[in-house]
Amino acid sequence: SAVSVSGAEDYLGTGILASSTKDAPLPMASISKVITALVVLQAKPLGSSGTGPVIHFTRAETELYEKYFKLNATIAPMPIGTTMSEYAALETMLVPSACNYAEALADWAYGSDGAFITATNAYLKAHRLSHTTMLEPTGLDDRNKSTPQDLIAIGKLAMASPAIGKIVGKVNVAAIPSLSGFSNTNDVLNQDGVNGIKTGTLD
Repeated sequence: SAVSVSGAEDYLGTGILASSTKDAPLPMASISKVITALVVLQAKPLGSSGTGPVIHFTRAETELYEKYFKLNATIAPMPIGTTMSEYAALETMLVPSACNYAEALADWAYGSDGAFITATNAYLKAHRLSHTTMLEPTGLDDRNKSTPQDLIAIGKLAMASPAIGKIVGKVNVAAIPSLSGFSNTNDVLNQDGVNGIKTGTLD
């Protein structure tokens, strides 16, 4: 665990006020999707519309649904022929934590998993997140690891993004008819001032 207070850098020279002594990187599970969102938006900004380009789901994306269903992962519908804005796809990845949408967005933005990971590594290096490792976009791989200190820095980057900051505070994605029954996996959202960002769980 680690605790940070905005503005503390000006007084203490560090944003971390306190942290546990167990600072070795540990699996971050679906918190990986926050990094995926940041890296996707780097390649595909939402632009003046605020919703970004339209994504068309083909048979390849439908196969991702089957892939993650078999892995007993969190998934959301993406029927062949469905069109969705980039913003709506980000919502589906971050609110109900749909793994199939995470891989679909990564491949859509960069063309392949390999190209996405190359871009992600460059992003982590550019932001000095040297204790964070990403091998795939969903967090199902327990080799996706980070430390509390790095996660705080990632959280600040996420909340500095108007789109991500707004999305992670949503209780559900009711505006998307096909996802009306899907709620945020963050059970403490809106309790005691919690306004985000992302939970992650592995068996």
